[in-house]
Amino acid sequence: MVTLAMVLIVVPGEESYFGAEDTWSHRQAHNVQCELAGEDLPYGIKWGHVSVYIHGYPWPCFVRGIEGHPADEIGTTTDRVFSEPLFEVEGEEDKTFGVPVYEPVTWSNFDNWPLETDTWRADYWLLYLDLMIFAVVLVTTLVATERWIRWRGGLLRIRLVELLVGITCISLLLGWYHFHSRLQEREQDTLDLMEEHRLIVHASRSYFGPVWLSRLLGNQHLTPQLLHVTHADVDLSLRSWSSDPQEASAVMDDLALTQEFVYLDSLTIWSEYFDTSKDIASRSAIPISKKADRVKVKVNDLTLCGNAFLKEEITPY
Repeated sequence: MVTLAMVLIVVPGEESYFGAEDTWSHRQAHNVQCELAGEDLPYGIKWGHVSVYIHGYPWPCFVRGIEGHPADEIGTTTDRVFSEPLFEVEGEEDKTFGVPVYEPVTWSNFDNWPLETDTWRADYWLLYLDLMIFAVVLVTTLVATERWIRWRGGLLRIRLVELLVGITCISLLLGWYHFHSRLQEREQDTLDLMEEHRLIVHASRSYFGPVWLSRLLGNQHLTPQLLHVTHADVDLSLRSWSSDPQEASAVMDDLALTQEFVYLDSLTIWSEYFDTSKDIASRSAIPISKKADRVKVKVNDLTLCGNAFLKEEITPY
């Protein structure tokens, strides 16, 4: 079981997409993409009939690219058809069409396994480190299990200290799970409340759990309780707050609800009363109000989009 779990964590690759961070693996994914597509593309972008996969954990060490086309399209450079996953999970809703997007469980898709490639890159030192970690975890688990069975005198015998340790571990796990579950419920209640107050909100979520767990399960959306709001687009177009001080005060109170998003990293506010030439970006807490310190939204980036900007409405620290 441990060997199977380690294989599922380490071996299947994750597809590289546009917007990935600037790391060795994503730079190599960019190079592989350009080699197969024949174009100078941004890092990690999936373009045309090329898919790039990054393998290895905890350090990505192998990058490969394959050419092909979806089953419902006609190939242009190759007759190879991209494989379809055996299992899919419902992901975030498509912002344009408002329909759910289904994402694959990585280990259930043939193309995610390093069994076929058209070109590849590898960092052998990182590969050796990954193999060493794999071997250490496997051997340590086997030795510890063997000694544990001998120490307690049998496979089915349970001592009081073992029971206490087991209950403690389960309690900590349930507490951690309950924290994230309650936080996500509070975030969803906040989104529903803001929509009831005629604020059009589009939220993006990110995963805040252990990476090995998402790789073992094959998709982050199989643990939805660990997905939290990190970006929100708030549209004020339905609120006439520029000419009505009372309505403006209510809007500011509604914007204060974004404080419920504990992991919020960026916030975009759209309104016809904002001037795009006066966009604000700040790296600190930002009070949003005519009255100082009335509303504080702690984010890394705030963007205002619209036509006319009231300078006294939003000021950065």
